Amino acid sequence: MAVTSLRICDASMMSSERAPEELDEVNPRTRPRRPNTTLDSDGVRNERIRSLKNTRKGHIANVTAKVNEVIELLSDERNLQEVKEKITTSKEAFRKFGEAHRNYAAELVNEEEKTKCMEYSSREEEKFTEICRQVLDWISRVEENLFGCFTSSGF
Repeated sequence: MAVTSLRICDASMMSSERAPEELDEVNPRTRPRRPNTTLDSDGVRNERIRSLKNTRKGHIANVTAKVNEVIELLSDERNLQEVKEKITTSKEAFRKFGEAHRNYAAELVNEEEKTKCMEYSSREEEKFTEICRQVLDWISRVEENLFGCFTSSGF
């Protein structure tokens, strides 16, 4: 007596297990699939937000790098001119960060995300403002020292 094997089709079978000729057939009673435009527009918006956030991260990283360059120069008063130049480029980098931040914030719809975004911006602005204040104080001290040297030597 020969035993034949029956293959039972269940939900775990993949459509790729069908014969190629079955895949080409179209059931005339089913409607054609249309993409879900709601999910697609949400996906596009989420991708745009992610991209803008990454751009903002890149700009703040650039600000940090430029500020670190300035801070390294503060150890020597002979770097006065270079500090002035680099603080100017740091301010320009921070301006670009602010622009990127505003572009990112404009896309947010969730109130909690908007709040976090504003807090982040405020913290970064406070840090940058404090660093600029310290650098400008250093510049003033160095210039006073230089001016004092010139006046005491008869110039």
